Amino acid sequence: IPDGGIPHWDQHAIAFESTTRPSNYVLWVGNDGGIFRSEDWGLNWGHRNSTLSTLQFRGLSCHPDYDAVMIGGTQDNGILRYSGTPTWEFVYPGDGGFTAIDNTIPTRMYKGSEKGNDIQRSDDAGAKGSWVSKTGGIMGSTLPYPPFEIDPSSTNVCYFGNAQLWRTDVSADSWTAITGVVSGGDVISAIAVHPTDPTIIYIGTSGGIVYRVQ
Repeated sequence: IPDGGIPHWDQHAIAFESTTRPSNYVLWVGNDGGIFRSEDWGLNWGHRNSTLSTLQFRGLSCHPDYDAVMIGGTQDNGILRYSGTPTWEFVYPGDGGFTAIDNTIPTRMYKGSEKGNDIQRSDDAGAKGSWVSKTGGIMGSTLPYPPFEIDPSSTNVCYFGNAQLWRTDVSADSWTAITGVVSGGDVISAIAVHPTDPTIIYIGTSGGIVYRVQ
């Protein structure tokens, strides 16, 4: 947020600057975006984050061939893309969740968010403006940040977990539920696909149970 802007979302701490200073109306806040300061009772704010590492990543994915290319989802700080320079590029706003890169077609990337049943795909290496919704038919209860996995042996096959396990074999263009609803009101919190045998899939749930999908 530039000087003069509003402070970031989700405030966690607030304090007055020492009253020994003449300007005892200076406020400091700490939030999901770092540290912010106001010299006019909160009417205007400036960030103090130039040398701070304040981001909380919810998902991070690496390019299969180039270690200088990554994409990550951050809480309240959007989707960020790394291309070898110290500054990450901001490519999508809001809360960023899972991310994934297709190892066969690395310009194809996926992202989620805190909105639950939210899957988007970019076919342009995650560039701004290239993200398209691919939620197609998915419904049901979910964690705020649900799991998503690409089948490592067939990258057009992907899995998404909410109250059921969903599968696509067309790179998220459409989805089919391949399990019933998880028992006990739980939702899926983790997915693992065997690296060479796509018939072996495990899921973990918010209730602490691990299942093998038959």
